[in-house]
Amino acid sequence: MLYNKPFHSYPTQVKRVLACCILHNWILRHGLDEHVPSEASWEGNNANDPTNDENHPDNVAWVAMRDTIANQMWAARVALNG
Repeated sequence: MLYNKPFHSYPTQVKRVLACCILHNWILRHGLDEHVPSEASWEGNNANDPTNDENHPDNVAWVAMRDTIANQMWAARVALNG
């Protein structure tokens, strides 16, 4: 979900992020669940390692594009506010 290109519409992507935040807060409030491993015992899934992802070069390109756009927006804001 985090390492691949999204195939959902933007509003659906926003709802997914909100759902993850709500679940995270619920788990923090109501304690541990038998289906959620403790942080100390959790081990990552190597299959989701971005270095093993065939789309990794595409993701790097999108990150670079995002950073370029963010820098342009910041420069425009600074220019407007003097």
